[in-house]
Amino acid sequence: MLKKMISILLASALLLTHAAALGEEYGSRSLAVADGTSIRETFLEYGGRQREHCIYYIPNENVTPAVIYGDKLTDISDFAGAAAAAGERGWYTAAGVNGDYYVMSTNVPLGIIVDEGRLISSDAGHYAIGFRSDGSAFIGRPQLKTSMTLGGEKYRLGGINKTAEKGDFYLFTGDFGPVTSVQGAMRNLIVSCPDEL
Repeated sequence: MLKKMISILLASALLLTHAAALGEEYGSRSLAVADGTSIRETFLEYGGRQREHCIYYIPNENVTPAVIYGDKLTDISDFAGAAAAAGERGWYTAAGVNGDYYVMSTNVPLGIIVDEGRLISSDAGHYAIGFRSDGSAFIGRPQLKTSMTLGGEKYRLGGINKTAEKGDFYLFTGDFGPVTSVQGAMRNLIVSCPDEL
């Protein structure tokens, strides 16, 4: 039986970019990579010759957007590594887009990451792309408000699996990586949650 084809389409406003906004188009070519999915390369003149690559995708039952990252949130990967991770899940990669900016010193993503309904990294106030169950996409600003209750006392969190800043509380889960990469004089507290959560 053929594996369902998965298109790795990560959070990127580039999916919505129109070539005319970037300069004068003088040529293009398109390659179909899966049902309802193609990659278009556009040649532009804008203060010099440039190229733009866009993925065009029409939701369908054979191609589904997915979010892929390494074994841990702070793992570094390239397209080949992300495609290999998708392959380990039994998916075939049709196309991919780098989905987020990140802190260069720690590899912590700036935006939100939700994978199969699990919050991996909070939003930190940035816009994000999301995918509905039918494969259609939307862009919005999540604006999560997170807190944690310990010993009956509630603490507002500055973020979940984010770069910690002095004066806030942060929650790091096993998805983050082997170390928290917290800099400076901060206190770390290790807590465990009940299994039913």
